[in-house]
Amino acid sequence: MDGVDNLWCWAHIRRYFIRAGDAHPELAAWTAGWVERIAALYAAHTVLGAADPAAPEHTIAVAQWGAALDTIDAERTAQAAHAQLLHPGAVKVLATLDREWAGLARHREFPELPLDNYADVRVMPMSA
Repeated sequence: MDGVDNLWCWAHIRRYFIRAGDAHPELAAWTAGWVERIAALYAAHTVLGAADPAAPEHTIAVAQWGAALDTIDAERTAQAAHAQLLHPGAVKVLATLDREWAGLARHREFPELPLDNYADVRVMPMSA
C-alpha cells in the first residue's frame, strides 16, 4: 500500500532467535546474547513510555532507547559481515532480522507504540 510503512513485531524476531537456540544447542550463548539485547530494548521502551515528556528523565530515556536500538543494529551489521563464520541456523535468523530491520527500526519513529502485537489485546464484540 503506497504511503504505509510496516512496523514489525519484536516478539516474533525474539522467537526466531530462541527457536534457533532450541534447535541447535551449540548456539546457546549466541541466542542468549540476542535475547539479552532484545530484553534491553524492551526495558528501555518501558522506561521511555513511563517518562513524563516534560521531565529531564525523558531525555535520558530517549537516549537509552536509541542506544538499545543502535546496539542491536551494530551487532546485526557486525555479525552479517562475518556470516561465513556463523552456524547456518544463526545465518538464517540474521537474514530474517536484516530483511525486517527497516520495520523493526521504525519503532524509533513511533516510540509510543508497543514493540509487539501482544501488548494490546482488544476484545471485539460479537456481531448480532
